[in-house]
Amino acid sequence: MTYEKLIEAVLRGRSVNATAKALGIPQKTFESYVKKKHFPNCSRTILLAKEAGIDIETAVKAISKAEMEENKTGEHLKAAMSKMSLSFNSLLRGANVGWKRVSTTAQ
Repeated sequence: MTYEKLIEAVLRGRSVNATAKALGIPQKTFESYVKKKHFPNCSRTILLAKEAGIDIETAVKAISKAEMEENKTGEHLKAAMSKMSLSFNSLLRGANVGWKRVSTTAQ
């Protein structure tokens, strides 16, 4: 089972808000699970497994796999942002040097 299928089974056609209320989870928290911004802790994983009608092991595997995949994506994004930051800083330094020349010449 995938994480997406787990969430789908938990939702059972209900809205995020209705499902969160039924589970006793704050709506923002459950929404963050749906959007993969955060993943449930152990007790919430058990709750989601029961709601989805699956065994806990299957839920743990689905959540763990999704969390690992999201972390890999996060690492790639961090590396790309780091490279972009270095390039941007170099560009900014070059612009500052050019600006100093222009402002010195203009005076």
